[in-house]
Amino acid sequence: MTDSKPLFDVKPEKVTINTSKATNDAPKVTVNHEKPALTAQSTPKKEVKRVAKNGFDYTNCKTYTVKEGQTLLDVANEALVAYRQLRYFNGLPKNNPTVKAGQVIYIPDHAVDVPLEG
Repeated sequence: MTDSKPLFDVKPEKVTINTSKATNDAPKVTVNHEKPALTAQSTPKKEVKRVAKNGFDYTNCKTYTVKEGQTLLDVANEALVAYRQLRYFNGLPKNNPTVKAGQVIYIPDHAVDVPLEG
């Protein structure tokens, strides 16, 4: 966790304690002590990212649902994304990147570096 905000705020609160001792020549003494008071803060909610097995972050990506008879090349052409980038980004195998009707394909929101063997 990189958030450096404290979970508790320390705010001084004045507490007055009246003490008196019954002695012959001592006057009544009033002592003021400052006591720190703790107030709880709620911890900020953490944003959950959709991360694929291949390590890509799908949080800001658009999705596309494959229609009957479409291939990955059809999806790439319709989404204006390079075929190899789309295949690699979705973790589809290089030798047989088939898609089925109803399958959800993630469209990258930035250029994807595809390794030579990927």
